[in-house]
Amino acid sequence: MELLGIDPSSAFLDKTSGVASANVPAYFGNIVLDFKVFQLPVYAGFTIGLDHLGIGLLGQNGFFENLRIAFDYGHDIFVIETLS
Repeated sequence: MELLGIDPSSAFLDKTSGVASANVPAYFGNIVLDFKVFQLPVYAGFTIGLDHLGIGLLGQNGFFENLRIAFDYGHDIFVIETLS
């Protein structure tokens, strides 16, 4: 969050669940994902649980519901398309 300029102390704190466990603290804020050819404003949740790995998770709300995504693991590529 801090790398994106979002102050965790002013972000909305809620609990989420997913890969690891339930009731994981998550901080939420508005960001814009810039794909160079289009931008997608999303209300994103952040948790420190994956910080040490340098990765994050994308969810259904705000991301997958607005895009068509295809993963081609055999060729190590993925495709993102807008729905409109």
